[in-house]
Amino acid sequence: QDSEKRIIFDKEKALSFAGETGPYLQYTYARCASILKKSCHSEGNEESSIDYSLLSNDEEKAILIHLAQLEKTVQKSANEYKPNYIARYVLELAKLFNSYYQKHKIIQEDPTQKPLEHARLALVKATQQVIANTCDLLGIEVVEEM
Repeated sequence: QDSEKRIIFDKEKALSFAGETGPYLQYTYARCASILKKSCHSEGNEESSIDYSLLSNDEEKAILIHLAQLEKTVQKSANEYKPNYIARYVLELAKLFNSYYQKHKIIQEDPTQKPLEHARLALVKATQQVIANTCDLLGIEVVEEM
């Protein structure tokens, strides 16, 4: 919300896991952590060997485009002294990611689909990192589990 607007605090809304709230961002971060933990992402996935061209569906493209806008958003927020730009950015990222997660299987059981899994896990990892960084800028603590 714009810092020049009046804020009406609603405790129930502020603590909700749905909508535009800190807990929603924390939930999304924890979801990313859970996916990475289940995949054993840290074992043997060299980032140089990931085929990012496999990230080709509309949802993946939308997340990638949004991730690429981070620097511009942070710069604009700093220049105009408006942290709400960062808040809006990370909330949109969380929405994009959660929508993607509902539609697409990230961890693949078919061994022939492992290159796709590795690319999708890299996208999850990048999303998680950006959520962590932007939440830190906003003073929101991220958690591994909820």
